[in-house]
Amino acid sequence: MTVTATGYLNWAISKYHDLRCDLATSGTPRIGAAEVGAPEVVDDFCTWEALSKFVAEREGWGADEVTAASGATGAMTLACAALLSPGDRALVERPAYEPLEHIPAAFGAAVDRLDRREQADWKLEPDVVRAALRPGTRLVIVTEPNNPTGTFSAPETIAAVAAVAREAGARLLVNEVYHRFHGAPSCRRADRGILVADSVTKFEGLGWARGGWLAGPADVVRRARDAQVTLSVLAPSSAAWARRALTLPALAERARRMASAEKRAVVARWVAAHPRLSWVEPSAGIFGLIRVADPPDLLALAERLLASHGLLFAPGHFFGVPGTMRISWSAEESCLREGLGILGHALKR
Repeated sequence: MTVTATGYLNWAISKYHDLRCDLATSGTPRIGAAEVGAPEVVDDFCTWEALSKFVAEREGWGADEVTAASGATGAMTLACAALLSPGDRALVERPAYEPLEHIPAAFGAAVDRLDRREQADWKLEPDVVRAALRPGTRLVIVTEPNNPTGTFSAPETIAAVAAVAREAGARLLVNEVYHRFHGAPSCRRADRGILVADSVTKFEGLGWARGGWLAGPADVVRRARDAQVTLSVLAPSSAAWARRALTLPALAERARRMASAEKRAVVARWVAAHPRLSWVEPSAGIFGLIRVADPPDLLALAERLLASHGLLFAPGHFFGVPGTMRISWSAEESCLREGLGILGHALKR
């Protein structure tokens, strides 16, 4: 296994803390363990099965179609471990969260890129997927809603992409960690052959717990569970905290409030007021991708504003889209307005 350094995460880990104006975090603000309330059991591996069973019953899936994982990224790692061998190919979306490219490569797969087109509102296009598939492609990897654009493909489109992948001998793996911000059901409602990764890190705000799950056809999930045991990548406490979070309606209510349409409208008006800025406005969610005409060095700008104002946004080059910024509206509205004002002034210079 050859692991490539992930530039975005190394940068984010060093910057995403003690922020005055957080326009960068792509999820509900962190909620502490004391506010969630401790699970009854955190020190027994029975928590893996308890989380899997809870998710399966909630979604109407078989118990053998779900396995606990270390967040959505851990779930995608298990899927790649189950399905990829050296010499296989994986088709990975672009723009994308950087680990989506590195994880299949770590298992020896050659990685091809699936370009989402801005002209198509960054949404999946089955014909584009078909054209990008190559002999030996075993896995098509996407995020719905997409990170960093925030746009969400229609369920029938996702099902069509799954069918295109299946015809080519591949499977569709969807990171759907943001779908609940859109009030949308799992992609597996459209096609039970789809593999999905999800977690409580983004919507519920328990990034520190690293609790998630992989769902898919039973034969793949069985191999993923074997990989979990072999790789030892999930603490019992992670699964316990995830199950606890999923039982608390207050966390879902909090997430919907932080991702309100009113705050998205604040960002939309800000974009419209600046001639150099444009975007494909997401229909819901908690972040979007904003293009900057004649852009400055956006990484340098982000670090300068962090030093001078405690403000941070995510430069789009980390996601494969230079000249853009991922802006989140997860902060309180007063903080959001202040941060956008500072950023807008800096972009006018």
